[in-house]
Amino acid sequence: MLFRSRRIHNEAMTRGLSIVRVIWSDLERPLASKIGNGVLDHVLISNLLFQLEEPARVLAEAKRILKKGGTVTVIDWHDSFSGMGPHPDRVVHKQRGMELIAEAGFAELKEFFAGAHHWGFTALCAECVA
Repeated sequence: MLFRSRRIHNEAMTRGLSIVRVIWSDLERPLASKIGNGVLDHVLISNLLFQLEEPARVLAEAKRILKKGGTVTVIDWHDSFSGMGPHPDRVVHKQRGMELIAEAGFAELKEFFAGAHHWGFTALCAECVA
């Protein structure tokens, strides 16, 4: 995990994104990110939902830490590809991803191309704190 964190940090620095911070935590636990309420403009959730028992909890945490009008981007695998990607039983299909995002209270769901093996959506946090 430390290697991935360092790699993401280095990539952000290379691209001039000095405000990017990588935080490792158990996002299925409330308040686990240790980020304050309503402080972020954007949250990226990438290739994570399929690994979780309770993906709705991660979206709830995203909503808690986003400013009103902030956005969330969710990207995940649309299928299992013979050893590449999650086990078929763990795939969170696009329709279910859309439902999870909407159920969490996000609005204006916009789909984007996320590659040959993924689906992706960005949504507005209209109900977020301050």
